[in-house]
Amino acid sequence: MLGLGPRLPTGWTAHPEDETDSGPAATAPAPSLVSADSCDYLIHPKTTEAGGLDLAGGLSVATASESLGSGTEPVGLALYAYHPGDAAKSLSQIRQNLTSTCAEFREIMTGGDSVDVTVSATPVSGLGDEALLVKVTPQGAYVDQEDLLVRHGDLMLSLWSVNIYGSLPDLSPAAAALLRGGS
Repeated sequence: MLGLGPRLPTGWTAHPEDETDSGPAATAPAPSLVSADSCDYLIHPKTTEAGGLDLAGGLSVATASESLGSGTEPVGLALYAYHPGDAAKSLSQIRQNLTSTCAEFREIMTGGDSVDVTVSATPVSGLGDEALLVKVTPQGAYVDQEDLLVRHGDLMLSLWSVNIYGSLPDLSPAAAALLRGGS
C-alpha cells in the first residue's frame, strides 16, 4: 500500500509485510463500533498488529491496513471505504458517543483494578474534510491510546498508537504525508 507512493516523515517506517487488504469487492457494511451504553470498545479494542485503538471500521465496506513505526512506538494505519455518506455518519457516531457517554467512565482493567478513564476527542484542522484525534487515558500505570481519524469524502484514514515504550507519537505529520500522497 505505502510502497506505491507517499513518503513518510523522517523517522517513520512502513512494514509492508504486515499489510492486509479486504480485496476489490465491497462487503456488507461493518457493524458500528459504538454502543449507547458501553465504552468497552475504548479499553478493549479489536486486536491489531500495532495494538491500540482503531475506531474507523464501523460501517465500512472495504479496508486496507499496514503497520508503521515512528521511532519507539508502533503505529497502526488503516484506510477504509464506505458507501456514500457512511464515513461521515461513522465519524459522527464516534464523536457523539465520546462526548455524551464516554468522556469519563470507570472500567475494570485486566487484573481486576477499577480505574477512572478520561477520553478526549479534539478536532484537528488542515487534514481531510474533517479530522478527530481521540485520546484514551486510564488513571495509573496503564497504557494511553490515541487514534487520529481523518475523513476525506467516503474514505477514512485511521492512525493509532499506544505508549508502551515511550511517549505517544505525533500522528498528524504521517497523516498529512499519506493524504498528500493520495491526491
